[in-house]
Amino acid sequence: MRRRALLTALTAGVAGLGGCLGPAQTASGPRRAPDAPASAPRESDPGPVLVISDFRTEADDGGGVRAVVVVSNRAESARTTTVTGTLRFDGEEYVRTAERTVPAGGTSQVVFTYDVPYEAFQRNGAFVPSLD
Repeated sequence: MRRRALLTALTAGVAGLGGCLGPAQTASGPRRAPDAPASAPRESDPGPVLVISDFRTEADDGGGVRAVVVVSNRAESARTTTVTGTLRFDGEEYVRTAERTVPAGGTSQVVFTYDVPYEAFQRNGAFVPSLD
């Protein structure tokens, strides 16, 4: 009786290892990236040509908020954009816009002013510039 149980256990053990004892898997698929077509060489996307390169907030002469935004042009020709400055404070949103032409390879500075107390804005406000 014990032989029959032993043979059953051995058979089940060998069957359980059946999938583990096969030949080692070999890699499949290409070994290197495909060549680019000769008529269309690969080019990487240089990204946007107009970017916000810097911005800061400070107090103006009257104690309000002054936001200074610097826009850089990475293109080889002048570009025009709309700069938007959004100030969030005390559950309110204040939006200012200005159109600027930025020279090729150059920068342009935009200044927005808001009638919000700068000291209070520093504690509980946010300024977000964007380009349209």
